[in-house]
Amino acid sequence: MSLKSTAYRAALKTYTHIGTRFTPRRMPYMPGMPVRVEGFHGEILGIGETARQFARAMMQAGHDTRPWSIDPRLRPAGPAAADRTETALRVSHLNPDQLLEFSMRIASAGERRMPHAGYWVWELGRAPKHWRHAAGLVDAVWTPSRFSADAITQILPEGRVAEVLPPPIFASGPAEAPPGLPGQAEAVRVLALCDLRSSAARKNPLGALAAFEAASASAARPAHLVLKVTGSAQCPGEMARLAARVGDRPDVTLLETDLTDAQMLGLIEACPIALSLHRSEGFGLLAAHAAYRGKAVIATNWSAPTEFLAADGAGLVDYRLVPVEDAQGIYPDGQSWAEPDIDHAADWLVSLIDKPELRSRMGKIARRHADACLGPAAWQACLANRLAALQVC
Repeated sequence: MSLKSTAYRAALKTYTHIGTRFTPRRMPYMPGMPVRVEGFHGEILGIGETARQFARAMMQAGHDTRPWSIDPRLRPAGPAAADRTETALRVSHLNPDQLLEFSMRIASAGERRMPHAGYWVWELGRAPKHWRHAAGLVDAVWTPSRFSADAITQILPEGRVAEVLPPPIFASGPAEAPPGLPGQAEAVRVLALCDLRSSAARKNPLGALAAFEAASASAARPAHLVLKVTGSAQCPGEMARLAARVGDRPDVTLLETDLTDAQMLGLIEACPIALSLHRSEGFGLLAAHAAYRGKAVIATNWSAPTEFLAADGAGLVDYRLVPVEDAQGIYPDGQSWAEPDIDHAADWLVSLIDKPELRSRMGKIARRHADACLGPAAWQACLANRLAALQVC
């Protein structure tokens, strides 16, 4: 049956509004129970990266962990998905829309009875109201930041709250040099990321480009902007507009090559400055990885990244709140997000491009603060609290 058929959409709507009210009673989590980390383990997605990090971190913490891969069609994938009979704690890295569809189509009666923590993330001040329907499928909602937790808690049933558990970025593994690293050896590399599938308006690559252009005209040292773009094939219109805006500038590289997690870390390692002029973030993987690795970070002073970026260890950019306008329609109107001050961002870039000692000092502060917030000790303590709460669900 086509996933786009009228009958399928009607069945999903019925399940969402009615079927989720009649889920079987789930058992509590018991210490020593295997942990099944469900998610897009084989995909180049932020939510896939966090699933992979969770699996590695839980193994490192001594849990009997089973990575359980799901493909883009929301079907189990790979050999780990073959055994679906063993009772385990399910930790699903699927946002509610995906979880609802996956549960209707795939989950067996036995799986519906397993303890289940859903790892959700939202990037605006209030999550979509229809996410509430998926709350009956999970015993707990975990999310990467207080910003995201506040947004999700607003739409959960009364008495339910979303609980913060940052992604274990320390478990990303070793870095690997990416192929064909762009930029001249003497140029200071500045890295910005944009997944067009997560909304070009929210990720704001045009803002990063404008700030870099202004900075490069004033900086005494040469610099090179590496703009890593994901999702160009799925969003050709957005990619064409971005490419046209870059034009033939020799000091800007649009990098569309798919990179592994290790190669992405290698790219971050090779760039002394990370630039994130986002309009809103539910976490902010670039800023987190860069800070954790002692890089100088410039980021909009709004939403989740402010929770792990030290005020004196990052270039926090002024902003004003504006109504959401997303031409791709991924994020709805009626809420606000940040419009970063491009001139302020450019000033930070000039300072960090021209002053290596400032980059070094800020990077050291960023590393210490990020380790305290996102390092293995902090994460394992937070995980222990979340698992303890599941024992009484």
